[in-house]
Amino acid sequence: MVVAAIGWLSGEFPPGKQNDFPGMMRAVDTMVEMHRSAFRALHELDTIAWPGGQGKPCLVSVAQNVVLWSPGTPWLPTEALVAGFVEGYYNRWVLERLLRARPTSDGPLGARGSGLDYIGLNHYFSQVVLFGGFVIDFASRFARSDMDWSLDPGSLHEVVTQYHKWAPELPIVITEHGTADNSAPDVRRVEFLQKSLLGLREAVTAGDVPVIGYTHWALIDNFEWAKGFTPRFGLYRVDWKNNLRREITGGGRRYQQIIAANVEAAEEERAADKERASVSAALSSGRA
Repeated sequence: MVVAAIGWLSGEFPPGKQNDFPGMMRAVDTMVEMHRSAFRALHELDTIAWPGGQGKPCLVSVAQNVVLWSPGTPWLPTEALVAGFVEGYYNRWVLERLLRARPTSDGPLGARGSGLDYIGLNHYFSQVVLFGGFVIDFASRFARSDMDWSLDPGSLHEVVTQYHKWAPELPIVITEHGTADNSAPDVRRVEFLQKSLLGLREAVTAGDVPVIGYTHWALIDNFEWAKGFTPRFGLYRVDWKNNLRREITGGGRRYQQIIAANVEAAEEERAADKERASVSAALSSGRA
């Protein structure tokens, strides 16, 4: 949806059209049909995983950019109406089309034929509908990234919770999430990443949201289509003028710590499960 909206409405992305709604509709139609064809082809070819894999068919989806929109004044009907409209149009239109037809239920996760084996979500920021629905802006109570996006650490939890309720039969993968922070130290990135992941863990553990993957954007600084090399999304900072030298950021170190802590906790849980199974087997053998 990003490619279609920004390419045919705002003109920031190729082909650089502005306010071309018919062109945007054609672009979305084409991308949806291309994805459906790719979905079918991949599942026809990859009925089992490649050697050394998990022994399961591939999982196919899209990476849908979603913005968390909310009315600035919850009791004002026009703001709620506008928030609901942009949510449906921008966030869910493509997903709805891919989920609309489900002729069979023999897919890897019960959605064969729809084009989605899981819901892939790119999420970076939230926005608020203000002044009766005439203005959409970032909430002033949050810090801003170098892209001028609001850093709302609670929005990731809210987004996965919403989409789990919307399509409870499908798992969720966070296909992109991160922030542009060129500061040194990158305090905004560290705080936003840590709080966002805490919210995601709460959604999984307390809310039973089936999040099966998280991909941080990005490992290293990258070229942004409309912004060039200026935004710094990387967990590793790239020195563009010094032989592309890379240096880990504070956000990268914090992410390492979070991963290491989760691995340790998972290993301890597996060891405890193994011990419980051993005790249970011994007790059962004694009773026999």
